[in-house]
Parts: sequence; C-alpha cells; structure tokens
Amino acid sequence: TMYDEAMQRLDALALSAKKSVRRPWLAFLICVFFIVFIVAARGPASQVWPSKPHYHPEVATMLTTVPSITTGNAPTRVQLNHQPPPPPPIMVARTKGCLPPLLPSIMQPSMPAGVSDATCHARLNTDYMGERAPVWGLGNPGFHLRDAGECCAACQAHGSVCGKPGSQHKSWWPSRPELKCGSNPGCNIWVFCPEEQCFAFDIHVHKRGECWLKQQSKNITRPKDPHEGHTTFPLSMRRSPRSTWPWAIDKSIWPGEIPESVPWISGVIARAEANIVSAPADDRWRKRWCDKYGSTYGACDT
Repeated sequence: TMYDEAMQRLDALALSAKKSVRRPWLAFLICVFFIVFIVAARGPASQVWPSKPHYHPEVATMLTTVPSITTGNAPTRVQLNHQPPPPPPIMVARTKGCLPPLLPSIMQPSMPAGVSDATCHARLNTDYMGERAPVWGLGNPGFHLRDAGECCAACQAHGSVCGKPGSQHKSWWPSRPELKCGSNPGCNIWVFCPEEQCFAFDIHVHKRGECWLKQQSKNITRPKDPHEGHTTFPLSMRRSPRSTWPWAIDKSIWPGEIPESVPWISGVIARAEANIVSAPADDRWRKRWCDKYGSTYGACDT
C-alpha cells in the first residue's frame, strides 16, 4: 500500500542518514517531510479518491435502506424513492368520479346553436325551405318558442302525432292544445329565428322566437335549401341596389341592406348518424340572381 511503501522509503533514507553523520539535519528534514505526507494522505487529500460514495444532502434524503437481499442483515442502498407529485385537486376530483372527465376539444360533443339533440341536426345560418309549412311561426300568437332546441322538440312532437290516420283533430303541443294536426303531414324540418328580426325575401316582419314547422316528403337527408348550403348572402348581392334584389322588400319591412349571414337556424329530424347535405330548392332564386347580375356587380361564389 501507499503507507507501506512510504515506510520502506523512510527506513532506507534513515539508513542512509546514519552513514551521513556529517549532515544530521538532513535526516531530520526527511523524517518531518514523510510524517506530514502520511498525515495529509489520511486527511483532506484522501477525499480526491473517496472510498465510499458521497451524496448531496437533498439526494441523500431521497434514498431508502432495506435489509440486504443476500444476507438479510446489513442494510443496503436501493434506487431513489421518487414518487410523482399528486395531481391538481380538480383532476383528483375527476378521477374519483366527482366530475365528468375532461376530453380534448375535438372529442367534446358539439352543440350547434345550443341544440344538444343530435337527431335535430341543427345548423346555424341556415333556412331550409322544404316543400310545405304545416305550422307558421309568423303571427300573433303565431308559434313562438324560447330557443332552437324547443323548436326542434316541437317538430318532433308534431311528427310523432300528425300525418297519421285519425290524427286530424289531435293536439300535438301540450302548451297549445288549440293547435290541431289537421290534414297536414308530420313535421321533419324546422326553422327558428334567434335574432330581434330575421331577414327574409318576403313581405313579413319576422321576429325573435318564430318557429316554423315544415315538411319534405322525400330525401329528408337532402333538405331543399334556397341558399344551397351557403351560410352567407353573396357580397355582390348585398352591395347591389335594392331594385335588383330577388324580391322587392319595402323599407318599412327591412330598412337596411341585406345582412351578411343568413339569420335563421334550421335542422331536419333524422338519425343522429345521418349525413345532411343541402339540395337545391324548387325556386333557385339565388342562382337566378347570380346568373343575371353577377357580371354587373361581381361573381357570387359565396
């Protein structure tokens, strides 16, 4: 070892010092040097090559000791006992069933126009025409409801009662028992006005809450739509003179310009998984106007 080797060298030098009696101070210096070297080697200098691992105090507190697997007596160090931090309180509550689990936004169920029933197929900025309107929303009292979801529910109720043998004198809406089915077919298209006044190319002032119950006899997944799937009026049509509009609308009915978006909310009653695609209406006034005035006021592809 280093110690033994140093002692051997000390003995050899001491022997040499005895022979050099003329220089006794040399033997003394050599002895002092080696004593200091040996003490230093066992002191702080030995930390350069530690015999045992040293840990930072924070790391050492994370280590645990367990009985040796081989001997069962002496404790031995094992891997860091580092546990992941607990989840935030809100996540703990959700994992324990207190709240529904959060889903990525793409997985959240959509609620178009606030309508949660997927069989309503609600669509914003849409005004399906269908083929007929068994129940008009227009008038006083007309048929006014609170929101689009209730309008869809009214269409479902009408469709479940009316249009069947013996349903002519039946009521279909509990809060309005005076409303009867008559000879009308059951509703399968609904249209709701969500704004203070909803624009339409006709002679009526349409107010918030109007619920129109309509019907289409065939291909309900392809509802007839005068806007042909578009949710806005063509920019060129909005900027054109009132005299060129598809129908003349008096300023007392609608004093301003044509709005940018179709103001209505509409839907069809069909299976939740059905794919609804707009079909051209019987009267294609949008296409007719674009064909006639597009070259003058600009193309109307939107």
